[in-house]
Amino acid sequence: MFSYLPLRLLKAVRRVNANLLYELRIRANRPVMVNYGGIYRFLAEEGVSDKRGMVASKEEIDAILLEASEHSFYSVTEELKNGYLTTSEGERIGVAGKGICEEKRVLSMADIHSLCIRIPHLVAGASKELASHCYEPELHNTLIVAKPGRGKTTILRDIVFEIDKKIRHNIVVIDDRGEFTLCKQCTMCDIISDIPKEQGISYAVRALRPDVVVVDELLPSEISAIQRAMGLGVFVFASMHGDSLRFAPDGFSRYVLLGNEIGSLSGIYDKDKNRLYG
Repeated sequence: MFSYLPLRLLKAVRRVNANLLYELRIRANRPVMVNYGGIYRFLAEEGVSDKRGMVASKEEIDAILLEASEHSFYSVTEELKNGYLTTSEGERIGVAGKGICEEKRVLSMADIHSLCIRIPHLVAGASKELASHCYEPELHNTLIVAKPGRGKTTILRDIVFEIDKKIRHNIVVIDDRGEFTLCKQCTMCDIISDIPKEQGISYAVRALRPDVVVVDELLPSEISAIQRAMGLGVFVFASMHGDSLRFAPDGFSRYVLLGNEIGSLSGIYDKDKNRLYG
């Protein structure tokens, strides 16, 4: 992991407790920040610091992108159109820069000056509080709702591992951003990557006969595809951004609302959004 980082940044990151490292924020000519256990701190040569730390250069950002794309920007053009690229090790790198557009369509990104590197974590037991209400011993169509960066993806990964280990159902993960690479370790998990969620869900149901479909960060335009899958008897575990259940779509039998702390649980609700737990 982090093989694409310039040497001086790599040495600093290796002095940090990787279990607490959630994000690297690298901005040209500004201090490098890390989300460390849910708190933003500076990255310094000795590790994390509450004082001003290392300053990244535009040349270092260009070098990171070159290494992360395995020296082929062409191969990541489609991802960059959506504002990110995914490394071969499963880290997602969000980018900020100048969009190259044609007739209101984004063709690519140029002059990239900011990176947000999200670090995937396999946290055993991350879904423990959800288990008896959402998937053990009985599966329930479950939607996890939370603000960005509160642990939705980490919880979904753990659900995949738990269902694979305890229930032995066929699981299909629709992984359009490459954040479920770790789930390749599972015995009965298939991963569909690099295609839009709507098409991935349809492909999974038609071709792979899943018992369970897992989808991260649903958008409103993708909800109807998920509802069709549930209507065909496939169990769905999904997540979406939100700070309440106000805009959560109907059709799920369990709704999980996360709190403001990473991985914290605000409540579990039934199909009518009545509180069951928490």
